[in-house]
This record gives sequence, structure tokens and C-alpha cells, in this order.
Amino acid sequence: MNAKYYGPALGALFVLGTLCANAGAQPKRPRAVTPEAQTNILLKILRHEDERRWDDELKALLTDNNPKVRQRAALAAGRIGDESAVPLLAEILLTDREAEVRQMAAFALGEIES
Repeated sequence: MNAKYYGPALGALFVLGTLCANAGAQPKRPRAVTPEAQTNILLKILRHEDERRWDDELKALLTDNNPKVRQRAALAAGRIGDESAVPLLAEILLTDREAEVRQMAAFALGEIES
């Protein structure tokens, strides 16, 4: 290969490599949820709240991809009032990427009154 082709070829490889490396860095989008599935999730949260049941299933919903689910699960955790929810709600308050979820976590912490 002639030396005059190395510069453009290396430049093209650099650009291609950069594009490939950044392709994996795209933020995750929330998975598409059917209205029926969304309704089932919200009913599940309501059952936990109604039964005052703080368990691993509700904890998992606090980390769901959908911010509306996380927000509603945080409210339920506060209404349930179990003191063991405090560390997880505090973590959500400090780290969740959605302001509405952080606000609900703060409200829920106040509801627990611990």
C-alpha cells in the first residue's frame, strides 16, 4: 500500500472506531409496556399498599425502568410505613434520575415518620 493512503485510511478507522464505541453508550430507553401490563403492575402496587405488605416484590418495583412505576411504588412504600423501607427510599431520593420519583421518595420518607 502506498504511504499517501495511510493518513486518510487511519482517519476513517478512527472515526469508525469512535462511532462503534459510542454506539454501546446510548442510554437505555424504558421498555415498551402494554396498557394491560401497566395496569397489572399498578394493581400489584395497590395490593401491597392495601395489605401493608413491604416485601422484595415491592422493592423490585422501586427499581423498575418506568419512572411512573417507581414513583407509585415509592408512594406505596411510604403509605405502608415500614421502617425498613427508609434506606431504599433515601437512596432513591439521592440517586434517581427523575425529579418526580425523587420528590415522591421524599414524601414517602415523611409518611413513614421514622
